[in-house]
Amino acid sequence: QYDLIMWNREGINENVKANLISFNLKDQTNNGSFLKIFKFFCYSKFVKKQLKKKKYKKILFLGTYAGMPALIGRFLIRNYNQNYWVDIRDITYEKFPLFYKMQERIINHSFQTVVSSKGFLEHLPKYDYGFIHNIDPSMNDIVKQYKKIPSSKIRISYIGNLSYWNSCQEMIDLLANDVDGLHLYTMNNPVVARRICEGIKNLV
Repeated sequence: QYDLIMWNREGINENVKANLISFNLKDQTNNGSFLKIFKFFCYSKFVKKQLKKKKYKKILFLGTYAGMPALIGRFLIRNYNQNYWVDIRDITYEKFPLFYKMQERIINHSFQTVVSSKGFLEHLPKYDYGFIHNIDPSMNDIVKQYKKIPSSKIRISYIGNLSYWNSCQEMIDLLANDVDGLHLYTMNNPVVARRICEGIKNLV
């Protein structure tokens, strides 16, 4: 049994095997609100309080979203030096020099930090990163079945939040008019979807 500490932005009742410790504060992703910074600090305070209370031996950070674990870096280094694992699944706020330095510090004091794509390395501090893709081997047979289905349509699915809008726009712009159909599935809200579509030049 393990504890899962998460920010429940959407108020969803998650059905998980873990002991769920939920930070319930409504928030909309990619809305550009400066209020989000305040929410990040509220969440980091909540996480820090739970770590002090539970006194875990090991910690695994699934992503560096919401400024975590950088915002509690001093506490982590003092109490969990070389006893926490960081799994970077996306680029977040590394373009800001202060956050970059905070991120660098917590990465260097981690037991191990891994990334899911080598493309992230150009945005991250120098470090001997491990690579992990979180792919279920059982999916291989399902993928093979779909390869046998003849279709001129291209379907692209993003599992999770879509952050790289410009890259997405360029990809659609290159492919959209060269195939009979292009379907893009994302988990984003309508505001993000509209912004992506507005930047596409070659779509009719």
